[in-house]
Amino acid sequence: MTLGESLADKVKKMLEQPSVGNQHVKINRKHPTGWEPGVKYDKDAMSVTTDAVPKLNDEDSWKAAVEALGVSLPEGWKVTLVEAKYDGSSWQRQNEGEDATTAPVWRYKFRVDQSVGNISADELFSVIDKHRVRKKSQEETPVNLSSVWLLATGDWQLGKSDGDGAVGTVQRILEATDKAVDRIRELKRLKKFPGTAALFLTGDCVEGFVSQGGGNIWRTNMTMTEQVRAYRRLVMHMTTILANEVDHLQILAVPGNHGETLRIGRNLATRVDDSWDIDAVVAVEEALRHKGDAYDHVKFTLPGVDESTVTVDLGGTVVGCAHGHLIQRGDVKKWIGEQARNMSPIGDAHLIITGHRHHLRVESMGPRTWIQVPAMEAESTWWRNRTGEVAPPGMVSLLTGDKTWGDLAVH
Repeated sequence: MTLGESLADKVKKMLEQPSVGNQHVKINRKHPTGWEPGVKYDKDAMSVTTDAVPKLNDEDSWKAAVEALGVSLPEGWKVTLVEAKYDGSSWQRQNEGEDATTAPVWRYKFRVDQSVGNISADELFSVIDKHRVRKKSQEETPVNLSSVWLLATGDWQLGKSDGDGAVGTVQRILEATDKAVDRIRELKRLKKFPGTAALFLTGDCVEGFVSQGGGNIWRTNMTMTEQVRAYRRLVMHMTTILANEVDHLQILAVPGNHGETLRIGRNLATRVDDSWDIDAVVAVEEALRHKGDAYDHVKFTLPGVDESTVTVDLGGTVVGCAHGHLIQRGDVKKWIGEQARNMSPIGDAHLIITGHRHHLRVESMGPRTWIQVPAMEAESTWWRNRTGEVAPPGMVSLLTGDKTWGDLAVH
């Protein structure tokens, strides 16, 4: 190699016309299948296949072989050997006019991508050793007044005889409401309560007589009007109790499948929002209007005509609510993706709250979270006999704000 000649130049010459001593060598250019020389690019890297070359012994020669093919290697990129193929019988002609002979050559495949900088474990240990426990601040963290405390509940299925029946369900709802109030007061003591609250009713709060094609009638021991009256009284109880603890209260409800008013066969025979789950809440709203200004700080948000979901902004966190029965096969990710694709309001939600499947589930979906709330019934006897599972009942509370949520509790 002459002065000033780079390793890349030398390898390039090898690729163009390899030499043995002072003689020039011509190599058979018929390439094995899959070993055609060239460069292929994909999203994050490139792959390079060389022609037949002498043996390359180190990373410098790999880089030179890649650069000899016209590939420019920016700072921070590296060449990694993927595969080397030894060809011990490639024909060669040493000089023009001479007979061809066979001699060994090599073919190489390389990957070219950005290198990941290594870090010494000692550097990590040093960071750990230097860390000191943060001293307790004498200043109290101010509460985020723009955040909202949210309480979500559903699947009461009042009138259902399974487990301890409607009596047990009502008792649990009352006790869970008391625990929710205890949580509000605890957050106030911690100076974390924002003053604004929301109550989400996620549907199926009555058992009804239309679900399962009417197959639940025998196991339902309350009339339809009794179910609705019980539901209405519980919503009134929860609303007035919570309203006495907060500065602003928003009540939100969505329709479930058990609350549908009329079906023909297994098909809904009227609008999606024609629901006992909604009617009882409307009755509570109308009753509070007759109490003067005592409940002016209570607001109701219900689905629009023929709508099954509601989406609201709670302190900068967009929260969507649906019962869940319209989500095919329970595939929430697919359903949310379709809602976003069709530019539905709930498709933009940071937090999705659903019911229907009777057990607690919290799942991150990239920038958004899906929370499925538990039921308040003791059990589904049909599900217990089929699977052996009985999910714990409960209500879910949390704080929302600034596109996120926290302080999850189950009551």
